Amino acid sequence: MAERESACQPLICEKCEITFTMRKNLNAHLRQFHPEQDVQVKGSQLCGLCDCTFCTVALLHEHLQNQHSVTLQFVSKTFYSEEEFVNWKLQIEKDSQSSFVIRNSSVKKEASKKLSYYICHGSGSFKPKGE
Repeated sequence: MAERESACQPLICEKCEITFTMRKNLNAHLRQFHPEQDVQVKGSQLCGLCDCTFCTVALLHEHLQNQHSVTLQFVSKTFYSEEEFVNWKLQIEKDSQSSFVIRNSSVKKEASKKLSYYICHGSGSFKPKGE
């Protein structure tokens, strides 16, 4: 049975300060939204280009770069208005023929900030609507 952490001491993501009551939820968040961190994952991470599997997302990323010459880029950006973000998103999708899709969002009550996480589906063949 999974051990539940005390509600008195929430677990905090050091990257974005979102809080969790269970370590497994924090670990899932780290794997999904901060893949550049070396987080142990349950199960295997499969390379989509060969038959290799890895126990961490970071090792999979290293393999993709070293064995398949795949360039990975992790970018953290802050936008001060939704309009500023939408304009950036539309331009980067057009320039890179990629599509950014939302993974999750949350509101930090104490700071009245909305945090949204997007992931790039960068196949290089995405065509924005209307083109």
